[in-house]
Amino acid sequence: MHTSVNIKTGSPGNKRRNLILVSLLIVVLASSLCVYMFMLNNDDGVVCVTSESELRNAVDNAPYAEMFVITFDNDITLTGGLSIPTGKDIILSSKNQKEYFKLINANNGIDSVLYVWGTLRINGIIITHAEGTTGRGVEIGSSGTFHLYSGKISGNNIWGINGGGGVLNQGTFEMYGGTISGNSAANGGGVDNSGVFTMYGGTISGNVARYPHDTHGVNSGGGVCTSGTFVMYDGTISDNTARVGGGVYRSWGSFDWRGGKIYGNTADTDENVYEYQ
Repeated sequence: MHTSVNIKTGSPGNKRRNLILVSLLIVVLASSLCVYMFMLNNDDGVVCVTSESELRNAVDNAPYAEMFVITFDNDITLTGGLSIPTGKDIILSSKNQKEYFKLINANNGIDSVLYVWGTLRINGIIITHAEGTTGRGVEIGSSGTFHLYSGKISGNNIWGINGGGGVLNQGTFEMYGGTISGNSAANGGGVDNSGVFTMYGGTISGNVARYPHDTHGVNSGGGVCTSGTFVMYDGTISDNTARVGGGVYRSWGSFDWRGGKIYGNTADTDENVYEYQ
């Protein structure tokens, strides 16, 4: 005798079975997520650092051609500049986005805090020099790409005829937010650009282009000095100081001002924008 048993979809027994299956599925998914998050936070995409040695090891061990997140759990002081190698894609971020941690270069001279040859993205880090020391904030090489989303590049000073107190860009620099302020150099107190600089947002303010002697060709571009390609879609360039072009100084290349605000800058010639003809 063949006996068939039909279980209706809405029967209590079937509901219990479905509930058990769903519960098991949730447990499996939750377990998989825990394992994934454990791997992610330890070996596969995210690492938290608390010291210079941990930071350098994280950069060295980051995979090539894959985005890798390094989060700060406190301020970190460097004994020399940190390089992002070609082929690596690094994100530096503060663990607590309500409190930006600092990356501080304590080496005095012309040493930058960061050298970018690969891809670097900043999300909530303050890039600065120790009090009483000199040096640039970020130097972007010809193969480098730098994205600033939030955070600050502040308190960096490069002397002599060097340009770019905050950022020296010879590659690609995209600014979406954050602040570049309180930096100084002979040219481009905030940014000295000979590559491609695109500004989508953020603020460049309170930077100074200065030099001990009033030499022709220096003290230009308190906020931005550009000889490359500079396109400004949004953001603010204000309260910067230079001898020529307090806000923006274009010597060569192009400056395409499509949006944003440039105002309140100070200079002997062309307070806000100077373009060489």
